[in-house]
Amino acid sequence: MPLVPPRTVKPTLTLKMPQARVLKALLPTNPKADQEDWPLYNRVVLAEYSGFNPITGTINRALNGIPEGSSSGDSHPGLLARGMLTMISVDSDGVAQAHYRITLLGIEAIVAFLATNTIPPPKDRATCTNSRYSTA
Repeated sequence: MPLVPPRTVKPTLTLKMPQARVLKALLPTNPKADQEDWPLYNRVVLAEYSGFNPITGTINRALNGIPEGSSSGDSHPGLLARGMLTMISVDSDGVAQAHYRITLLGIEAIVAFLATNTIPPPKDRATCTNSRYSTA
């Protein structure tokens, strides 16, 4: 009896919701256009367009993931490590700034994600405030 080779199945590109928000913010209106014309944002602008507060760690966790043993949550790779984003250094008045652009793998991942999921609007920041430190 001949051996049947195992089926090669492409692994699903699962995304955490913050990662999906970042990819959606960077999704070009025309993916067939030259990549130089695709959105390119620094961390602060990307956080704003993704619906995050730029000073929280959410954008950092989406980009870089959570390392093993971290108290921030279950470990997972970030979008940069997964090859869904690329970091480009842009000179701004003599200072190198990191900017981020989606890759073809990132476009494939967010299109597949949006085919079966919806991204809810960001939570109201007023309801997310930790009230245990309030004096009222």
